[in-house]
Amino acid sequence: MLTSTFTEALQRFLGTRQTYAPLTSFVTDLSQRYERVLSPISKLPEDSSKWQSINSEMHQVMAEAGTALRGNPSSAIFKAAEHLEEAVSLVPLPAPVEKVEESLTAFKHSLDTFLEGQNAQAGFNLLLAAHTLGRRYDALVEIAESVSQALEPEPLAEGGRLVIAIDDDLSLEEMAAFLTFFATLYRRLAEIAELQGGDRQLRARRIESGSWWMDLAGNPTVIGLLGTLVTAFFAWSYRRYTNEGRSKTLPEKMESVQKALGLREKLKDAGFKVEHLDATIQELEHEVARELVDLFDSRRRVRVDNAVYTRIEPVWPELGTVSRTLISAPPKSLFLPSSGGNDDKG
Repeated sequence: MLTSTFTEALQRFLGTRQTYAPLTSFVTDLSQRYERVLSPISKLPEDSSKWQSINSEMHQVMAEAGTALRGNPSSAIFKAAEHLEEAVSLVPLPAPVEKVEESLTAFKHSLDTFLEGQNAQAGFNLLLAAHTLGRRYDALVEIAESVSQALEPEPLAEGGRLVIAIDDDLSLEEMAAFLTFFATLYRRLAEIAELQGGDRQLRARRIESGSWWMDLAGNPTVIGLLGTLVTAFFAWSYRRYTNEGRSKTLPEKMESVQKALGLREKLKDAGFKVEHLDATIQELEHEVARELVDLFDSRRRVRVDNAVYTRIEPVWPELGTVSRTLISAPPKSLFLPSSGGNDDKG
């Protein structure tokens, strides 16, 4: 039932793209013009003589934007925007949907301003808004396709397997967040590994609600790396309550998680080619650290394959076992590994 709910919602969204095609086509056109303007502007600090040529380029782009509007009446664009708003409101992927909705609002405001007075500043703001909306919309479509494909009931070839179970009653939005994280991370790792064909796609063998349980399958190396990263996070979660591991600020906390993940080393150990990918890996590592904290940090009990991590109240040796109310500013949670036993639902 859960799988069909997700699949139907995502396929409905992916199947309605034609209803707002005038908007996405116009946004793509403006986004490409934005790239033309951005490139020369980025060179200004090095060569101030470019100011005049950039000014000319800006006005040329404004004229082209006006031409594009004549080919796509604003009434049709605003109507298409309504269709997009309706389509994304039904997608159970709250984080990327929120970004699209935010960008769509900004784009409509910029378009209104440009229509009122077609000057260079208003035009550039419109191009920037279109560029942002285009990137975020494309990201939403990519995530929706990845999650939808992961939920397709197709025969699974032999490969790696990862089981994640959470002893919490998750909302539909929280379930979507977990699916999005694993499907997106798998795809990014598959790209780094230069995998081809079916190996680039994560598959969900089974998903159950209640105490949420998810059985994932895919390329053995990439699936193994997913499990290693999640396990590394829980190892960090245990260590952070020692004097060595305790973090005082959010930036320190994020830096601590990233160090614990050690993504570059884990990719290298898994046989991936990591040369010349430092920037890509660092960006991905930061995103993974943030998502792991958001998704898992407050969970009571989490199973990763055969290992179970349970949140318990901390015991301070100098005070003995005391009531939590007697401890000043105690840590919020502590995950300790324990035996997973034979509770496999599969």
